[in-house]
Amino acid sequence: MNYKLHKLDIQIHNRQHISRDDVCAYLLEKESEGYSASDANNLIYNFKKPVNRKGLPDWRYKDIAINTISEMVNNIAFPNCIIVPAPTSNPRYSANWDSRIDQVVDSIVTEAITVEKILDVNSSVTPAHLGGSRDIDSIKAQTICYELKNIAMVDTIIIVDDVLTTGAHFKAWKELILETYPSIKKVYGLFFALHVWKDIEVSEINF
Repeated sequence: MNYKLHKLDIQIHNRQHISRDDVCAYLLEKESEGYSASDANNLIYNFKKPVNRKGLPDWRYKDIAINTISEMVNNIAFPNCIIVPAPTSNPRYSANWDSRIDQVVDSIVTEAITVEKILDVNSSVTPAHLGGSRDIDSIKAQTICYELKNIAMVDTIIIVDDVLTTGAHFKAWKELILETYPSIKKVYGLFFALHVWKDIEVSEINF
């Protein structure tokens, strides 16, 4: 699968909750036509496969997707920063928690980054792609922000998530981190895929 790291250009990909001062990057474009529309759609579909499929034959495709995305992320030249995996729709380590994003960030091999799992949901919520909230205040209210252990080391955080659609979740988490830790100056977003509705050109970015 061919991919490059691209910077979100809101003049091309306008997102409801992303403004000019937000810096977001993504690896692939995911279309809206379903899992068979493209290789990227298929990859993200399998990556997000629900945990109730674990133990069934198709679960191996989720493992393959996690490994594929991990390889992509490990080709990124990260700056000195703290990587924060995005929370999923169930609290971390609960019975229905999906560890897919944690597995990807835990695979990153570079001395430039530290992984801190400071974001979590305080109770199970409906995933946004299944009709869950995209209201920033509601998302902040359902999110826990734990203590940053390495806050004195860097002033940059990169939130890693799977799909950027409207940007509501990224914006909520960014605001929550900046409100909780005023010494953090930059909060960026890294997404495995950007949800798109038509073919368009994108520009390459290096963090």
